[in-house]
Amino acid sequence: KGALAELRVELASGGEEVFLRIDESNPLINPDTQASLRQAIEVAKKVSGVSLRNRNLYYSIESTSDFIAGKSAGAAIAVATIALLRNELLKKDVLITGTVEENGEIGQVGKILEKALAAKQAGFTTILVPRGEKFQRVPNQVCREQRTGNAIIQECQTVFKEVDVSKEAGVNVI
Repeated sequence: KGALAELRVELASGGEEVFLRIDESNPLINPDTQASLRQAIEVAKKVSGVSLRNRNLYYSIESTSDFIAGKSAGAAIAVATIALLRNELLKKDVLITGTVEENGEIGQVGKILEKALAAKQAGFTTILVPRGEKFQRVPNQVCREQRTGNAIIQECQTVFKEVDVSKEAGVNVI
């Protein structure tokens, strides 16, 4: 099941340090997510062309989950940081998921349908996803029964069906 997280990033005077808020309202994040944060910050500095000299970055990730794992927040972290450094505003009704690569490209993450359904449930209308992930293979178990005397033999197999995440979740997937 997909869950949303709210990311906040702030800039303040300081010594080029990065801080991540950890308290009762912020989930724990695993090493993959921490590495993704570091990567996203480096990409944001390169893309924005803005130096962090004499400034600190403060991040807060809030979620109903107790734990966040993986690299799928990388794109959101990079985009939010770039917007902050450039003093630009982001659209409040649009979400993004994806890893961020060293060269700034947005990479694959998976489970897009679950994320899109969570976005829809939270009232969002648009989610940006990595190239090629607007369609997802969804497993469907197909079973058939055979009766032989008093015995019932059930044979099941998993069949994958490709679905358009936009249509399946009811949100605009770009």
